[in-house]
Amino acid sequence: GRSLAKIEGHIRKCAETILTNGLDIGRDLIEIRENHRYKDEGYESFDKYLRAKSQELIGQSYDSAKRLVRCATVEERIPENVRFTGEPKNDLTAKHMEELSRLAPQVEGERGSTKNYDALKPTVIKRVMKTAAKLAENGAGVSRISVRDVQAAVDKELGIDREAEKRERQRQKE
Repeated sequence: GRSLAKIEGHIRKCAETILTNGLDIGRDLIEIRENHRYKDEGYESFDKYLRAKSQELIGQSYDSAKRLVRCATVEERIPENVRFTGEPKNDLTAKHMEELSRLAPQVEGERGSTKNYDALKPTVIKRVMKTAAKLAENGAGVSRISVRDVQAAVDKELGIDREAEKRERQRQKE
């Protein structure tokens, strides 16, 4: 694998365009974690490495760095052969992945509940992305899948009705 310095250099370069390279950064951070590269600089855990380095590496908080790792983890769950309205999966951004991450199953932990992103089922992602692709289609044929399309498809899968919730909040205010 690549040396820690080489991976960190790539992360710094990507950080300059974090909106388009968020998933790249997440993939690099996963590589550091999985190959235990953080130990090269004497960190005993990936978490401690990330807490110490996220601001310097990507100019973002520890929580933002963790989000990029989460998004890249979700991206890995998308089946390779899945194409959405002709879009290769690499046209999707970290924001798309963040919406898909809501599909991950809950894991009950000591401190509240967390999600297990590695347990996210590719079949569920495929079904949700088909729904998002249908939402993205306009009369003229195929269009890009927006983050909002993915959000709506995830909401449908999870049985969330944002409009009904908004009406209920209004009713309670009155």
